[in-house]
Order: sequence, then C-alpha cells, then structure tokens
Amino acid sequence: IILTNAHVVTDPYTGETLDTNICLIEDEYNEPLCYYRAEFGAVNADLDLALLWPAYALDENKEPTGDYFYSQDYTWPYLDFADTTPELGDPLDILGFPGASGSLSITLTEGSVSGFSFYNDLVYYMRTDATINPGNSGGPALNENERVVGVTSAVSTTGIGGNYGYIIADQIIAAWFLQLVDEGVLNADYVDQIFSNDYVE
Repeated sequence: IILTNAHVVTDPYTGETLDTNICLIEDEYNEPLCYYRAEFGAVNADLDLALLWPAYALDENKEPTGDYFYSQDYTWPYLDFADTTPELGDPLDILGFPGASGSLSITLTEGSVSGFSFYNDLVYYMRTDATINPGNSGGPALNENERVVGVTSAVSTTGIGGNYGYIIADQIIAAWFLQLVDEGVLNADYVDQIFSNDYVE
C-alpha cells in the first residue's frame, strides 16, 4: 500500500483521481521506471492524503495489461512508521523527484523540525526548514532512524523567521487509518502492525 498526498494524484479542479502509474527505482543512480497502474483505496482531500496500490502491469506503451493483481502478492521495500513524535530541532530527511519525471535521480533534502500545529491533542503538521517543492510533496519525511514521521506537503508559507514547509504528521495518518478500518478499507491487524506504538488506541 502506498501513502501519498491527495493533491499529487487528483485533478485540482474536479477532485477526481487521475490515472496514476507506479514507478520504481533499483537504486539512487537509476531513473524511475513505471511498471504498474494504480488503484485507489481511499482519498481524503481535507487531510490531503491518499492510499493506492498496484492494480495492473503496464505494457511498453504504458497501458494497463493482463489480469488484476494486488500488492500483497509481492515483496517490496517497506518503510516503517516511527514509534514516537520527533521533538523540536530533531533532524529530518525528505525524499522526492523535484525535476521532470525521468530526468533526475531521487533527491534528498535535509532539515529539522521547526514547530508543530495541533488538532484535538494530535500533532497535525510539523513545520520544517527542509526544502519542500512539488517534486517531493507526497513523499516520506524520515527521522534519523529512517522511520516515517509524516508525508511531505507542498504547502509552504513565509512567516516570522523565514520560509517553512509542512509535513502531515503520522499521528493524523494513524487516526485516518483507524477511520479506514471502521469503513472496511483497511484491516485492523495491518494498522496495528504498522503503528505498533502510542498513536493507535
């Protein structure tokens, strides 16, 4: 299951999901190659979050082909969620592709946690001084242990002290995943496994 921003995979005018390909890289020296067409499990425009997974292989013309399949049949690299919320000043790494698709390798930007925004006692956003741009929005923000602490958003603002980017915090993601369990989209055991920490109650 792939987690990203809703704005990355939806039409900005209609809110409808776009045909979305899933592209993979062998390592940081290779350009991404697109192998699969995605299917959407859930999209929440208010939270700016979306879940998708591979549904069909792509042929040489990048058109879906063959039988439907589900990603649980495959073993892919997996990023675990952090067990605790970062603290002010903790380092962050953000991964993305800030250039045109296929023209650049994956790019790493570094920064630190600069502040927090809250909703109902949960950390909603983390502010960061790391460079955020359209190429890395929707990608993971990682702590120093390479654990996911949130999904990078394209939103940035100019405030006191300069420009800040925003990261949708994993506490909000966990709350949304629990809602999706209630709606029958996700399995409760799956959510327990990926959030085996204080966020899940």
